[in-house]
Amino acid sequence: MATYIHYERYCPQCKIYLKEKRLTCPKCRSEVKNANKWYVQFRAVEYGEYKQKKLGAYTSKKEAERAYLEYESGIKRRENPIGITFGELCDEVLRQIKAECKTSSWVAARGIYGTRLSFLRNLRLTEIEKSTLLKCRKQITDGNTAERTNAETWAYLGRALRYASLEYDIDRPYKDFKRIKTLKKPKTKKEAWTIEEWQKFNATVKDCYESAKEAAGEEWTADPTARKHYIYYVFFNYLFYMANRKGEATALRVKKIDFENHTVLIDESVTNKLTPEERGKGKTYVITDRKTHNALTEDIPEALEPLLKEYIQTFKLKGNDFMFFKSHPLPPQTIRYTMDKYITLAGVKRITPHQFRHTHATIIFSSGNSKTEDAYIVAHRLGHSVKYSLDTYGDLYKEREKEVLKNFKF
Repeated sequence: MATYIHYERYCPQCKIYLKEKRLTCPKCRSEVKNANKWYVQFRAVEYGEYKQKKLGAYTSKKEAERAYLEYESGIKRRENPIGITFGELCDEVLRQIKAECKTSSWVAARGIYGTRLSFLRNLRLTEIEKSTLLKCRKQITDGNTAERTNAETWAYLGRALRYASLEYDIDRPYKDFKRIKTLKKPKTKKEAWTIEEWQKFNATVKDCYESAKEAAGEEWTADPTARKHYIYYVFFNYLFYMANRKGEATALRVKKIDFENHTVLIDESVTNKLTPEERGKGKTYVITDRKTHNALTEDIPEALEPLLKEYIQTFKLKGNDFMFFKSHPLPPQTIRYTMDKYITLAGVKRITPHQFRHTHATIIFSSGNSKTEDAYIVAHRLGHSVKYSLDTYGDLYKEREKEVLKNFKF
């Protein structure tokens, strides 16, 4: 069991690290410097004896966790690499994913290794042959699960076998895996609304808000129904005009909106995929980095800016408040459920909150004149590469291509 120690300060005179945030050293009373160093401390068996080990100094906890994993895997490799089972290998891969990836990725991997690939856990890596992998592939595809889930399961199996090849020099299972035909994710059509469908949906939400506001009277902001309709009216407009992911929109704080420069800084996301430890502490959500781990600054369209200003003034939101809403972001399940109710009332095609991004991109592509310019705009707005934007939304030009070819007469 490893213990991670965080040192806040460093005394140059005494040459010691301090855990507390202090201005002076408790020994020599001299000024201390910022350290922000992480160490990992654990007991390990070396040459038949238990010894206390301490590794450091790292600039982040993730680096310390990675160092511990590398040390531990090195010890196991020296002890008995041939006897390691697939289950033990999966546990190591999960620790690596937890140290390097987002919580949601770790939760997904834990479900696949613990449930869908559980029949392999007791097998030694040296016992996994091509015939074993073929049976595994058949068992994965024979279930009633979606093709996308099957492809993800197969990919995580390959990740574990590749880890065994790199860390333990057990190459045969991974070589056999690469010789077998892979399971690919199916290409799904990017569902999106037309402008008319969006206008119909938006008008329905606005009608719900205005009728509830009229029924509540002057103190409508204290009425739960009127307040809820107004929040979702602004929220769906924000998704439509800004094309943020659902988690990015719910993680938005008021201070990230710059009305002077007409921009929004998007650098965080909300997820409800939690570890058992986080759920045990009573948490219902976690704030993480964006999916691509880099901040994005987007321009606010002119149609959206006055709506956001009025919304902030109505609820008297402060800089550190969540836009949607105040101290707690909107729950993801509630957003989907509420949106479905509005869709039923409006009588439009059912889409998910994420597909507001596809709608945003579709409208830009269909209204523009230059495919290259449209691709650059969509890439910046959605945080994609230009190539990905063209590959994903390029099929929208098929109808325009037919029109061009009809008039291709000289």
